[in-house]
Amino acid sequence: MAKLLREVCMANEKLTTPQPLPKQKKLIYMLLTVMLSIAVIPLVVTGLNLMKINKEFLENELLLLHTQLANDTAEKVSIRFENIRRRLLIFYLERYPNILNLAILNKSGREEVQAYRTIIKINDKSIINEERDIGVKRALHGEIFIGDTHVSSDLPESFLAIYLPIKNDIGQIANILKADINLKDISIQVDMVNIRKDGFAYLVNRKGQLITHKDKQRVRSQENMSDIEIVGKYLAVGKTGGAIPFKDKDGKEMLGAYATVKNLGWGVIVQEPKSDAYLSVRTMTKTTTLWGILTIILASTIAVFFSNRISIPIQKLADSSLSIAKGNFKERIDIPAKNEIGQLARTFNYMAEKLDEYSQDMRDLFVSTIKSLAAAIDAKDPYTHGHSERVAAIATMIAKEFGLSPQEIEMINIAALLHDVGKIGIDDHLLRGAMITEEQYNNIIKQHPQLGASIMAPIKQLKKIIPGAKYHHERFDGKGYPDGLSGKDIPLVARIIALADTYDAMTSDRPYQKAMNQKSVVEKIKEWSGSRFDPEIVKAFASALEKERPI
Repeated sequence: MAKLLREVCMANEKLTTPQPLPKQKKLIYMLLTVMLSIAVIPLVVTGLNLMKINKEFLENELLLLHTQLANDTAEKVSIRFENIRRRLLIFYLERYPNILNLAILNKSGREEVQAYRTIIKINDKSIINEERDIGVKRALHGEIFIGDTHVSSDLPESFLAIYLPIKNDIGQIANILKADINLKDISIQVDMVNIRKDGFAYLVNRKGQLITHKDKQRVRSQENMSDIEIVGKYLAVGKTGGAIPFKDKDGKEMLGAYATVKNLGWGVIVQEPKSDAYLSVRTMTKTTTLWGILTIILASTIAVFFSNRISIPIQKLADSSLSIAKGNFKERIDIPAKNEIGQLARTFNYMAEKLDEYSQDMRDLFVSTIKSLAAAIDAKDPYTHGHSERVAAIATMIAKEFGLSPQEIEMINIAALLHDVGKIGIDDHLLRGAMITEEQYNNIIKQHPQLGASIMAPIKQLKKIIPGAKYHHERFDGKGYPDGLSGKDIPLVARIIALADTYDAMTSDRPYQKAMNQKSVVEKIKEWSGSRFDPEIVKAFASALEKERPI
């Protein structure tokens, strides 16, 4: 077969071309190619498919690996950055001792990173949470928020929280920085204010609560000082300052001033006791007083030495003038000097003598007028003729025994003369009649004391006389008239005249009775001691009567 084919081919070559035929390809190669193709092509296709599948799987695995690696790396970067931020916070804590705690908050107010110097314990956390919500809200609006002051059992001083917005590279607020600040330095600064002995300063917040004070216990209790006047003034006025005197909680008088801390609204109160404030004044006063006393002593010694001859006579003139002004016209001055003061003294004595004469004339005229008036009153009733003068004599006797002054004795004498002046307004027939009705006695006769007082009331010179006329019918036991006075409420002049009037009435003939003897009357008056009459007046009367008219 092969030979045949070879021959056919050779013949063909001869027919087609006269040149010699080229070498023929061997069939083996063709078969080899076919066999290899059959064997390799499926393998290649399968291999390519497997490679594609493996490539996709590997790609997915690599993506997962890369994702995990990226996440791990991002977490590590985040942790590293958080560590950087934490170290930054710790750096600030270490650098600024007044910062208690630092935290970076997210927009919802949760802490993302924090660094604590100390854990602050607060009893009422709701206040802190409420303040944090306000601080976050204000910070998200781009404001710096400073919270109220608080106290903790772990801290001797107050503290507060500050909220600051943190912006990213495009100017948007990304986070909030919260810092708890210890007010120790502020407390020290305020406590350094000392004024003299007991003056000091303290700080209050917008509610009037203590922020700093030398008494730390009062700070820890957040004592409210708004009831103190100066703190109340600061809370009311606000931004302006001022100074006022006031009293502290113990009622101690203080001097103080107040001023507002800008941007915080806190009030600085500076105060000291008034006694300390005026210490320099008192010191100056003592020094001035001491030198003043020494100067006065020296000046007085010199003045006394040179002025005795002038001041003593002038003082005598002044004293005598005052005595005469009081009505003592018997006053005289004995100044033997031959100078102008001596001449003044002699002129003064002459004036006093003339005044005494005039006064005596006026007194005599006054007494005579009174006696004439009394006589006119007594003349209305023949049974009472001379009654007023007799009553005046007895009253004068009692007053002298009682130890009264000459002026009081004279006043009682005149009052006794006028004790019945009210009878001028009563009809004569009622005074003279032996029989009058009880109604007439009560409604008319018993009105004469009040009537007498009304008659004398317009005369100011008789002002001291009126009680004697108005109350001489009052009884010591309160059963008299017109006002029912009792005991010492009855004026002394009336108590004396009451006894003198009764004594004369009982020892004189009257339409309704015959005169009684002196002894019986005295015994009767003694019986009435403590009821009708003042026991002291009765005793003085009995003693005086024994001396003047022995029984």
